[in-house]
Amino acid sequence: MVTIALFFSFVGLMLSSEDSFSFKGQASGITKNCSIVEVRSYLKEQCDVNGTTYFKCTDSDILYQVPLEQCDFQEYTAICENDPGFYQVCGHVTCPQYQYQRDGPMLCGSFMCHYYLEHTWHQNDSTGEWWQTKDPKFVNQGGNEMTYFFQCNGNESCKNTDVDERYCEEEMFVCNNEEYVNKTNKCDGECRCYLCQDEIGCNKDYDNFGMYCNNTFHLRIGFNVWRTPYVPPSVICDGYVDCRDGSDEVDCIGTDTCISTENLGSKNLTLTKRNRCSVPNELYLVCQNYRDQLNCSHVLDSPLLCKVNGYMTTVSRYALCKDTSLCDNELDKKCDAAEGGCIIHKHQFCDGHRDCPEGKDEENSICETLTKQTCKRKFSFERPGKDLEIPLTWVGDGVEDCLDGKDEDHDSWKVCGEGWSSRFQDPDSVCSDVFLCSNITKDFEEYKHLCDGSGSCEKEARICKISRNLPRIQSRVIVRNKDRVHLGYYLPGLEDLEKKPALKFHSTFQFVSPDDPFGVESTELTVAMSSFSHTDCDYAYGEYYVYLTCTDSCPGVSCVLNPVKHDSCHNLKHNRAFSLSKNNYLTVVSKIRDNYVSNLFPCNNGYCVTYDKICNLVDDCGDGSDEAECINHFTCETSGHMIPLSGINDGHFDCVDFSDECTGNEMIVKELHLTVFSWIIGILAFFLNSITFFKSLSQLKGINCPSKLLNKLMILSISLGDLMVGAYLIVLAMINILYKDTYCQERFEWLTSGYCAAMGVVSSTGSQISLFAMVVLSLNRLLMMNRTVPRSRGTGRMSPLQIVPIAAVVMLVISISLAVSYIPMMTIVEDFFVNGLLYDKTIKLFIGAPTKQEHIAILEKYYSKFRGDPDLSWSTVRRLVRNMFSQSYGGVQGVRLHFYGNDGVCLFKYFVTPDDPQAFYSLAVLLINFISFLIITSCYGIIYFKSVRPARKMTNTSARSTKAKKRESVLQRKLALIILTDFFCWIPFVIISGLHYMQVVDATPWYATFSILLLPINSVINPLLYNTYFTDKLVTIRNMTVAKMGLITSVTSSNNTTIATRKNTTAGRAEQSL
Repeated sequence: MVTIALFFSFVGLMLSSEDSFSFKGQASGITKNCSIVEVRSYLKEQCDVNGTTYFKCTDSDILYQVPLEQCDFQEYTAICENDPGFYQVCGHVTCPQYQYQRDGPMLCGSFMCHYYLEHTWHQNDSTGEWWQTKDPKFVNQGGNEMTYFFQCNGNESCKNTDVDERYCEEEMFVCNNEEYVNKTNKCDGECRCYLCQDEIGCNKDYDNFGMYCNNTFHLRIGFNVWRTPYVPPSVICDGYVDCRDGSDEVDCIGTDTCISTENLGSKNLTLTKRNRCSVPNELYLVCQNYRDQLNCSHVLDSPLLCKVNGYMTTVSRYALCKDTSLCDNELDKKCDAAEGGCIIHKHQFCDGHRDCPEGKDEENSICETLTKQTCKRKFSFERPGKDLEIPLTWVGDGVEDCLDGKDEDHDSWKVCGEGWSSRFQDPDSVCSDVFLCSNITKDFEEYKHLCDGSGSCEKEARICKISRNLPRIQSRVIVRNKDRVHLGYYLPGLEDLEKKPALKFHSTFQFVSPDDPFGVESTELTVAMSSFSHTDCDYAYGEYYVYLTCTDSCPGVSCVLNPVKHDSCHNLKHNRAFSLSKNNYLTVVSKIRDNYVSNLFPCNNGYCVTYDKICNLVDDCGDGSDEAECINHFTCETSGHMIPLSGINDGHFDCVDFSDECTGNEMIVKELHLTVFSWIIGILAFFLNSITFFKSLSQLKGINCPSKLLNKLMILSISLGDLMVGAYLIVLAMINILYKDTYCQERFEWLTSGYCAAMGVVSSTGSQISLFAMVVLSLNRLLMMNRTVPRSRGTGRMSPLQIVPIAAVVMLVISISLAVSYIPMMTIVEDFFVNGLLYDKTIKLFIGAPTKQEHIAILEKYYSKFRGDPDLSWSTVRRLVRNMFSQSYGGVQGVRLHFYGNDGVCLFKYFVTPDDPQAFYSLAVLLINFISFLIITSCYGIIYFKSVRPARKMTNTSARSTKAKKRESVLQRKLALIILTDFFCWIPFVIISGLHYMQVVDATPWYATFSILLLPINSVINPLLYNTYFTDKLVTIRNMTVAKMGLITSVTSSNNTTIATRKNTTAGRAEQSL
């Protein structure tokens, strides 16, 4: 009624076509000032022409006015050219019901029609007949699908367009005398006819889509004027007689009433089966609050069950996701956007049915919280009676989502946590502690949601940025002057930048977004380049990346921008406007202060972000679409978060799964030749020293000379130490095979393990025992050589006074070696030797084993008033970290990254820098070992010169027997080997450690080489140098081989002669001491 009345309310308003005009430039006597303005959220060009306000058509000089703006119709003084989507209508629609957008021939739901309007009605006083006069008008038609009165009537009613007859089919349903719709659209749950006649009689339980008056009567369309026999449901039982016989107001008995949109709030509408549960026409709702959509019987149209005023009832799908609520708990308003243009009820997420075109409702984050518990949801549209998994986010939220209330039945769920961290969990789940966001807001975050980018916990986001070592990138242009932008040149780092030649080239581009919206100026872009036309996009982010890639400045890199359609940007409710794209679709632009800019990127989920949020290493969309096409990042395999390309293989773990550093098959010992040598040297050292150890042990019983006993015990100690080194190498080779390709991912579990610590202690203890025993042995041999007359062997046993000092020396060597190796593992000195703490992998706040400095940075972000001291103790650090989490289930425990966990080979940390707290200790041990080498070298040097030089001074060289010369030669070689092996064992280590300490070289990657090749040299050679067992065996084997070849006749007599002729000379005593 009101619609038709409004339609004829402007019949007296008429503007001649002469009021519409267009011109180019400035006509004589005409001044025109135009500017972009926002009209009901649409950008329009408004012009002032000699004090009169006009609107200017897009891409045209035609000006028009809108002298009549009614809710249903508007008059115009001209129709814009080159406007196939009728953007001219947008912004001039005043009814909220009309204010919507779509793609296709009518962008804003209406089109501009130039036709003869029935504007004046006349009545013959004698006959009572009515007639009308027609005058040309420009009006807009539409609002629901196409048009109201001129669609598919077989005649092109508009002079300027055929939209009213487009897409028509032969099989048509007649809405009224002038309106037709396809029969296939009848009873489809959507109003196609102006008054929704196409949905009448579609529900057998209700005659609920209006009514037809008796055939002899007609619907009132004006004062005492009756026309069509159909009465829409919005005027039935409204207190006004619309049928001449009053049948539309019969049987209007009931207490359930509402305010009808037809009555405009003036009267209540009584709800009966004739107007309840109808398909709503967005223009004319039966009830403003959708109360007519309650207690509907059809399960497909009434999917939701909830309590209304305390009584369980059904709610029609047409009343869901509205601003108003019918349910007592507002369950009908619990809706969210699953993807662009698709807003659905919460119960439609993760239900196994694609409710949105791209199926994003089945990929939502809520689907990750599904439990093993099932129930029938209160929303059962198209899926009645099916049990579905209950998302954990629904449990205990105060809203019953299950028909049986299972999601709110506390006895059906396990309760984890205490106090304000108490929460419900799946009954089969294992409870764990949580991260405490704030003591003030009482918020917490479960481990599995830490650093997921949701931003639900502010402290968590700040800590994740620090722990992940996210770089401070520049994602916004530095120099911006309205529509002019200057970009710098971006390279991986300062070192590369310094090597680049001067940036001699500058290129200027006109940057136009893919939408190229009306009312937004293009951007002039100036780029500094090192070549004429190319720059580097690998290290550009945000606006830099967009501007460079979309102007073809980066070779081989495509533009990441996509068109922004009208149904995008659900998250931008303010500071936005609609405009017309050059491709004739509605787009969205941003409003920054008084300027309109095209700087939006449409996410796949219907949200929009600005250019500075694209390719900036952060999932700002929430679905990853803003980073999906970018080539400037590496995506971590498990967590999916992004790091710069410079973070790959840079020695620092940025990904929780270490995938940024584990890009290949990395083993503890990477090189094949080192792996082979670890087996060979380890087996030889273990085998030779085992024989030497037990051989020397068996010879202790018959020794009654203190000096010789000390010699033998030191040889025994050397073989024990070298045996430990050999065992270390064998275990290292086995561990290398055990971890194989998984070492990189599991490296911190290995480095913090007790096995690695044990290997480090064994290796270091063995090396130190061997070294210190060689020092004592060399000193003792030097003392033995200085004795002019050797002591008598005697026949009795040594006294305790003789044994105790020797035993003390042996214990001192072993004790000092153990102390040097084990002191770094003691808790009392952990502040000097612990390199970091390793936490459970579920706690994603920490990557790897953060150092103390990294812990302090994290604690400063969590505790607002905390200022870390570099000397902060590890016990304090652990206590502060524990307080960041609940402690209901043991709290957070960090495993120490111990002194030997600096590398996979678990070696003593000789390579230190001035910043390492253990630098003093490592350098002190290295200095002691160097002094030990000097003592050994000096002793054997003195022995050599004292034994060889006197014999060479003899004037009668013939007096020196051939055997003596051979002994001197053997002695010389033996001493040289001892000195050389000690030299190659320790001097390279000392030199490299010094260079590493001065930060001249980074020797960290060389740990495997030193632990397998250099340090174990003595472990293999020592048994041959300090025990004659193997040399005698080799000589015997050689002589037997030669004898068998017939080259000599007697081996035994020669050996006996050598022993018998040995004299008490200086060289002889030296040989005996060795």
